[in-house]
Amino acid sequence: MTARHHTVAAAILALTGLFLLRLAGQEIQPWDEGLYAVRAESIVRYDAWWDQTPHALGGLYSSTPPPMVPWVGAMMIRVMGPTPLAVRLFSALCAGMSLWLIFLIARRFMSFDHAVLAMCMLAGTLPWLLYGRQMMTEVPLMTFVLAAFWAALRMHERKDRGDAWKDGAIFAAVFAAALLTKMVVSLLPLLFLVPYVVDVRKDVKGLAKALWPAVAGILLALPWYLSMVSHYGDQFWLALTVPHMTTAVEGNGRQLGALYYVNQLLVGHALSVVAFVYVMMAVVWRSMLPARTQRGAILAVAWFVAGLLIFSIAATKNPHYTVILVPAVVLVAVYGLERMLTGCVRRMIVAVYGLVSAVTLWSLLSFVRIGMRTMFVDMRVMLVVVFMAALVILPLVLPRRLVDRLSVQGYRTVIYGACAIMILRCVAVVMLGRPDDIEGGKAVAEALKERTAHTFVYLYHRQNAGDAFNPQLAWYTKGWMAGWNEGYTYTPVALNARTADESTLIALIASGKQLVVYYHPGISKEVQASVASTLAIGYVPLEMQTPHYTVFRRLGLGERLAPGSR
Repeated sequence: MTARHHTVAAAILALTGLFLLRLAGQEIQPWDEGLYAVRAESIVRYDAWWDQTPHALGGLYSSTPPPMVPWVGAMMIRVMGPTPLAVRLFSALCAGMSLWLIFLIARRFMSFDHAVLAMCMLAGTLPWLLYGRQMMTEVPLMTFVLAAFWAALRMHERKDRGDAWKDGAIFAAVFAAALLTKMVVSLLPLLFLVPYVVDVRKDVKGLAKALWPAVAGILLALPWYLSMVSHYGDQFWLALTVPHMTTAVEGNGRQLGALYYVNQLLVGHALSVVAFVYVMMAVVWRSMLPARTQRGAILAVAWFVAGLLIFSIAATKNPHYTVILVPAVVLVAVYGLERMLTGCVRRMIVAVYGLVSAVTLWSLLSFVRIGMRTMFVDMRVMLVVVFMAALVILPLVLPRRLVDRLSVQGYRTVIYGACAIMILRCVAVVMLGRPDDIEGGKAVAEALKERTAHTFVYLYHRQNAGDAFNPQLAWYTKGWMAGWNEGYTYTPVALNARTADESTLIALIASGKQLVVYYHPGISKEVQASVASTLAIGYVPLEMQTPHYTVFRRLGLGERLAPGSR
């Protein structure tokens, strides 16, 4: 290994440590981590490796997604026990492996320094960090997609060599793994074969060489799909359109609409803005387009543009879908930056530096984003917005002499500085957590186990059918809510999405149930107080501090509420 290789290896190890640090410190999250965690535990408990539907939350609701992540999670549970660390380790290792893969891909169409920058940018992108530290499908899927990207590039480079079949075999294996990780979007690796198919479209033998890895990958993954179709028929395919795939879960409405993913990428990493600038420049000036020989760059741009358009016009807007765009935006941003440095006038380069600086502020200062979205612009927000605008506009009017100096000296300060700031933000998130995390499921489960009752009411605000079961609470109650423990039951009771339904609460009180678990993330304090006030007719809250849950027990005979407590 050369000194450069040692540098890359050290950087990968250090950045991978960011994904492993305090990996078990956060509770299992309800959506969608808890769904996969419960599936993994059901595999271990019932030895149901091929089909977890009878034991999964909601049956096909949560067993329809392919089983790769639950499979690996089950293996980790067998080794390490049913802990958050066990089920999350695979995603964290995939996040680290992707750093190496994106370096190998970037190195094929950009300089060594920029390939390292791409690796650091990926590690510092917030959605990649968040979902690389949860038992989710997106980061493992992108690891398989990046491996397929790398294998496809190698297949083309070594197409005239006798051992090119090895790269085809790698493509087939990781493509099959992708198909067994997530549906539909796992077909993305087929994009990487398109240029080679176009090259040999008139040659039957050449087409066979180009397409056999894809066919082999499909055949490897096909048995699981055929098994599910044979058992469940149309129900299996229709499960793809259940409410949790097409409507909001946990307050999933997005006010930004088509701009949602643009904002997610910009907030995720400030350098993402360079990808948007580069694509717009390439549309105007064809000289900025990648050369035909730079197939990796062409494919990265196609992935970024097509993916962004498809996700932006889709009805469903989920933050974890952003992960599917992250590797593409990283490659396009860093490649675009390299092209701008060599092909743009210096004033344009300095303007890009100013734009990166402004987006860095946008990504760090949440009060500015909230103020702009709600149109509540106070003096503090106004000052920051004016400063951001100045960062973008000033390079256009600065003296040429100053522009020349800034174009050279500003690169390390702005680009490396923004990358370092994004990584430091990720460190802060790992160490301090974030307000959006759902907490309290573990404490509630422990409180339920301490009570003698074997049943409880799960009270929640309904946005769709999937809200009737709480995957976080299901994980920590160890089979209670999944129906695994004989004699233990729960009754879901739905309130309106954002209001307290008094008639429903009165009926609940009349039912005589002993315990009520009220789940209320994203619900206003006024609505929570209204629910508690109505329930106070027959219930009193337990003394436990949980930000997103309140547990009520039924008042005993002779108990009276103190005056003014309602």
